[in-house]
Amino acid sequence: MSKITFFPLGGMDENEKACYVLEVDGSYYLINLGISVPVYKTLGIKKVIPYMEWVKKNEKNIKGIFIGNASHRNIGAIQYCYNYIKNIPIYTSKLGEVILKAHFNKKSMIKYPDFKSLQIRVINPLKPLNLDKISVTPFRVTTSLPDTYGFIISTGEENIIYIDEFIISNNGANGAFVNDINKLPLLTYKQNNMLLINNIGNVDKYSGFTSPNYKTKSFYKELLTRTNDKRLIVACYYHDVHTFLTLAQIAKERQIPFIIYNPIFINVFNEIVNNKYFDSTNLPILPINKINQIEKGIVVVSSTPDRLFNKLLSISNNEDNILTLKKTDTVVLGFKIESGFEKAQAEILDAFAQIDINVTTIPKTVLSMEASEEDHKYLVSLIKPKYIIPTLGLYYQMMKYSNSLKDIGYKPENVITMYNGEIANFNNSVYSPGKKRTDIHEMYVGSQGILSEGDNIFQERKIMSESGIVFCVMKYDEKNQIFTKDNFELIPYAVLPDEKEAENFFEKLKENTINLANDSIKSVKKFDSKELKLSLIHI
Repeated sequence: MSKITFFPLGGMDENEKACYVLEVDGSYYLINLGISVPVYKTLGIKKVIPYMEWVKKNEKNIKGIFIGNASHRNIGAIQYCYNYIKNIPIYTSKLGEVILKAHFNKKSMIKYPDFKSLQIRVINPLKPLNLDKISVTPFRVTTSLPDTYGFIISTGEENIIYIDEFIISNNGANGAFVNDINKLPLLTYKQNNMLLINNIGNVDKYSGFTSPNYKTKSFYKELLTRTNDKRLIVACYYHDVHTFLTLAQIAKERQIPFIIYNPIFINVFNEIVNNKYFDSTNLPILPINKINQIEKGIVVVSSTPDRLFNKLLSISNNEDNILTLKKTDTVVLGFKIESGFEKAQAEILDAFAQIDINVTTIPKTVLSMEASEEDHKYLVSLIKPKYIIPTLGLYYQMMKYSNSLKDIGYKPENVITMYNGEIANFNNSVYSPGKKRTDIHEMYVGSQGILSEGDNIFQERKIMSESGIVFCVMKYDEKNQIFTKDNFELIPYAVLPDEKEAENFFEKLKENTINLANDSIKSVKKFDSKELKLSLIHI
């Protein structure tokens, strides 16, 4: 039997930054290249990514990267680690390819002068891919993003089944959200299902099945009816295609304008239509430049979580260069708030309330399209894995997941709870924990890219946030005898926690410095001290 090792570079005891390594007889296979976004930028730390130095050291033995669900938390690190993975093929679905190409192209990756397209390989559902020492069979699962895959990774004797997000749902009639989960027993009967790796989802939020509690169509229809179809602005994450299509269907039925405020997602929407996942016939879709000309209709504002929050704050402050609010608008925060983002949501709600715009959230009873308790029990009962490694959850959520499986007779000791860097070995289908951890660290991203390594990085940046240095360079206009903003530059060597706050601070500092310099020049003239005047001019 093959020697199998699994270890996470991210995604354990956290809800983001998914990145896992599967080793089979010395060959490595990566699953996801996720990212974590601090709710509030900590000492200039804008993003956190998995430890890509490990990838760099082992690049020659990495046979492929598998991305089943192309959401931001699964692909976000690519923009920062291109040089580490540019020679490694990425296997994903057709829609996954569209999303990857839309996010990572010459324009968005301009900081890489030698950027070439990612080595994306589209794989089809239920068609095995032979890759080095394994066979990989993608199968469709129902999530908020169509064309999402789980993977059956077979060594010929054992199966490892990997799933990001899923729900048990009878969506067979809807090609966008079809799933193959009930086919898993037939697809895996020849080998032993040794290991299931999957996200815990809503296991701590709901004890039943997620379906049909993720549906929002009736909520949005009632909202439009109450407002007489006045412009409805819905904010959602870019990977929540289910909400996009729900709103598009409503616009089509009511024959009201529909606008997508996200150039990247327009490409995704076109691909969905081309694949006949959605019939756009008679949909009154309008271009973005018509966004302020409509009184009625639906506008969908989408982005990654951190950018979406900033976009909403810009809109509320009337600082957005595209969308201008109207008093008759209704704004909907059409996403479920993840743990840690509650304060950010409160700030957005408060910002819109202050300008007297009607703002609301989706009902608390609506669930995200991720597995709840009964979904997990159904899956485990269906495929009967010998071991399970739950991912993307905090420790208490892992314990909730493990305890919930007792109801179906699954042994809690066979649920392997791990931390990033820990190793799980499987020899002859028997699990044993690794004696050593993989030497990994989180990698931090600031305004200038990936920050230097070291355990003292936060200490250094804390010092810089309290005791930074600002260099001031001014050029004196001898003709007009004045210092001007056009010939002025501030160069900060410091860490500031908030970009907008920093921008305002330096703008004010620039203004005050120029005023001080000009006042000083006047004082020099008044006292007629040539020596002092020359010294001030050359500061």
